[in-house]
Amino acid sequence: MIALAGLQRIELIAVLACGVLAATVFELVRRGKIKEKYSLLWFLTVASLSILSLKREWLHSLASSFGIYYPPSALFLALIFFVIFILIHFSMVLTKLMNQNQKLAQRVALLEVEVLREQNKAR
Repeated sequence: MIALAGLQRIELIAVLACGVLAATVFELVRRGKIKEKYSLLWFLTVASLSILSLKREWLHSLASSFGIYYPPSALFLALIFFVIFILIHFSMVLTKLMNQNQKLAQRVALLEVEVLREQNKAR
């Protein structure tokens, strides 16, 4: 088992925040507020940040590869990367839904025109 007592304060806060985020996402999935396929991105983020928080040598090597002198700051860099990735993904999903909505509105308008034509012919 991993001893949390040896962690620095920022790393402990990061582990606790990851736990809270994972529990929140799990609860939102359970209540049907988030689809399972979208929760996978959040769980991947939580897992990555948790691993980086608990594996100091990985965190130090990530920080040194980016020229970051305070390794816990690399956690924030990783978080920003994942949030940007999630935002891009959700932007793509939103664009797809907007296109589908526009096509449906156009089809409904065409059907309304056809219904009006048929009603006029029946008179």
